[in-house]
Amino acid sequence: MRSLWTQSIKRLPLPMLNSAPLIAMHSHWLVRCANGRPPRQADLSLPLLRPFMHQLALVKLETEPAGARYLVVGSRLQGLLGKDPTGRRVEEVYAPNVAREVYQAFVAVGRDREPAYFRRDFTLLGRQFGYHRLLLPLTGIHSDEVRSLIVGIYPIDKDFTEALQWRKLLAVGAPQDPDLEEMQRRWASSE
Repeated sequence: MRSLWTQSIKRLPLPMLNSAPLIAMHSHWLVRCANGRPPRQADLSLPLLRPFMHQLALVKLETEPAGARYLVVGSRLQGLLGKDPTGRRVEEVYAPNVAREVYQAFVAVGRDREPAYFRRDFTLLGRQFGYHRLLLPLTGIHSDEVRSLIVGIYPIDKDFTEALQWRKLLAVGAPQDPDLEEMQRRWASSE
């Protein structure tokens, strides 16, 4: 029997980044690095980030308790997530397994002080979709420590830019699928 729902996430080398907006976002970040030090949030020009604002988030890395909190989230990114995570911690936004993966990626970028590119792919009822995710570290004002991240996320398929579209595909599959309840449980736990 073919799988109704699959997902994978891969960390890929930056040269494999093939999303034009994320490449431009990375370039904007890169020119503001100094002596191997990631830029500060204040070093980034908001007018130059304007083309990306709807698809990016600013995430604060917290130490006590350890975690990550969404400070600013663009409107299209909110649509892609299906909710507004602004002000919420990662574990308040996603199911435990997804929250763990997201948080571990954030921590690794903070520790390594290097950008990271991920590609997440989904197959739902035989239809493939997914997104590109770029994480860019930012240092503190008075510290060399990474305190926050820019998260840029762009859908791979133009037909799946909002959670509502993915959910509609799920609903279309309902009548002919005997394993729908299990798939709905997995779908809900992946958010």
